Amino acid sequence: MKEKISEFVYSHREEMVDIIRQLVEIPSVKGKPEQSAPFGAEPRRALDKMLEICREHGFVTGCHDNVMGTADYAPSGKVGLGILCHLDVVPAEPLNWSCPPFQLTRRDGKLFGRGVIDDKGPCAASLMALYCIKELEIPLKRGGPLLFGTARRTAPRIWRSTAAPTSCRRWCSRLTEASR
Repeated sequence: MKEKISEFVYSHREEMVDIIRQLVEIPSVKGKPEQSAPFGAEPRRALDKMLEICREHGFVTGCHDNVMGTADYAPSGKVGLGILCHLDVVPAEPLNWSCPPFQLTRRDGKLFGRGVIDDKGPCAASLMALYCIKELEIPLKRGGPLLFGTARRTAPRIWRSTAAPTSCRRWCSRLTEASR
């Protein structure tokens, strides 16, 4: 199985880089709240793009109160582990960058761009890991969702607040209950 996983990862590495590129090109800095974008248009655009990519990879997706997206994979019907990533980034000062921050750049075998490490790259890596499990039909006792947030600095306040979006709280409660 190790060989199959290694082969899968190797054969899909450029696909993962392309996903990172698509996400980096979206300057998903928190902006002015809008009707269906509480943290601004660009974080919402990044969320929509990530959910589109997840659907293209055969996952069932959901958008919860316009602040969180999910891509589900639970072939057994049981949920055990959720992987949380965020798609928003902090502002980029172009003078502090040796390359355009919202354009993926390869240099010396490394990727550069706003969000490559924190946290768009991990979003893409998590998706590709779950895609590998799905495509290679690796058996899981419990599946799990990928969760994509749109405001990492605001998320703790949302969850502590009694005004937290109801479907987000309900969804995370379901995940917690299922993992017991």
